[in-house]
Amino acid sequence: MGLEGQVFSDIPSLTELQTLDLSYNEGLTGSLPASIGNLKKLTSLILVGCGFTGIIPDTIGNLQQLTTL
Repeated sequence: MGLEGQVFSDIPSLTELQTLDLSYNEGLTGSLPASIGNLKKLTSLILVGCGFTGIIPDTIGNLQQLTTL
């Protein structure tokens, strides 16, 4: 999709989100926000081919329904 910049700060408001596929958006930079761990219904998080840097936030462990990373 050609997304660029950092991941949006509104992630916590997407409470019903089940799949987040940001794959192959090399223009996405920075690190994943810790608030990604608030997406309790997330089952798939696909980040292959993105330009993210830094560590994966510990809050990923809060995603108990996550089956695909």
